[in-house]
Amino acid sequence: MKPTVLVVDTEFIKAHKVLNKKIVSWLVNDYDLVFIDNKYGIFDYIEGTKINTSNYNQQSNKFSRIIGFLCTTFLILKIVKKQKIDKVLLLSYEYRSLSFFINKISKRTEVIAFHHNDIDRDFKKFGTYFFKAKYHRTFMLCRHIVFHEFIKKYLISQLSDFAGENIFLMNLPITREIKHIKRSVGKIKKIVSISETNEKKWVHELIEDEEKRKIFKKNDIKIIIKDNSNEYDDGYVKIFSGFLPDSKYENIISESDSFLRFFSLDFYARSSGTIIDSLSLGTPFIGNDIEVVREFETQYPLLVKSFSTYEELIKIILNWEVNLDERSNEFDKFLKDFSDKKIEKSFLRALGDEIDE
Repeated sequence: MKPTVLVVDTEFIKAHKVLNKKIVSWLVNDYDLVFIDNKYGIFDYIEGTKINTSNYNQQSNKFSRIIGFLCTTFLILKIVKKQKIDKVLLLSYEYRSLSFFINKISKRTEVIAFHHNDIDRDFKKFGTYFFKAKYHRTFMLCRHIVFHEFIKKYLISQLSDFAGENIFLMNLPITREIKHIKRSVGKIKKIVSISETNEKKWVHELIEDEEKRKIFKKNDIKIIIKDNSNEYDDGYVKIFSGFLPDSKYENIISESDSFLRFFSLDFYARSSGTIIDSLSLGTPFIGNDIEVVREFETQYPLLVKSFSTYEELIKIILNWEVNLDERSNEFDKFLKDFSDKKIEKSFLRALGDEIDE
């Protein structure tokens, strides 16, 4: 008889649908799966599987969202009381809601939780003391999956009496169709910065500097930036707003020489899907000097560059030339490190399964 896993995304994040689908695909053959879903059908790609519907609406106001979190977490408890559930897999979770029920849930079944931006979000809001008090309780009763070693170290530093045995590492899976690096050796001529969030101070500095020095125009470099509060176009620097379809997003990245992102400084204890998107689409990445960019730069220095000042950014754009064969070899290393097979093994270890090497 197969063990049963209850799969839940308590925040019902639409952008994680493809990621969640890949994770669930690693379970379908060896587990019976039960899902908690909402009206948007986050798990509608699973056929013939029992789905317990929650009416939580991700677009609701703040109060409704909190009620929705509590209702979803209470529904988890209700299900594990009534059914034989061997594991609860939280693809995302809201820790305040979970902390109300974690004792009762963990007494009946094993809980495994993924961490995305919740550590940044909750630490920023509630501060060190509250963070430690609430998170410590939840961490001791669950297994936890994070996407980088620096996140694990950060959590251990904040929860000093927690040794870290419950925290497992797993690379963030590739969710795009892989496109190999095929550009000729040469200078950067086209840069895109089309993340949903760009730190505005960097965008403003770029516009002001280009109007003064015309660096992009003089070097025949075109840069395209998505920014919902600005529109600008001088023929070399183009800033646009609005919705960008997924297929166009991929095409723009894969046709560019580099992907640039201006991260906010509070982007700390989380991974970046933007970096994974860029590299998997065969496009080198440039980002300001935050922890996740530094880690990728250390591992793949021919594919990722970081900068601390605007002048450093300009130097990278003007001078970053790499031998294509060397970059291709590093790209192959990235694909191996982020292969589904390797990530699936890490995931199953975190789930508590034995893995044959």
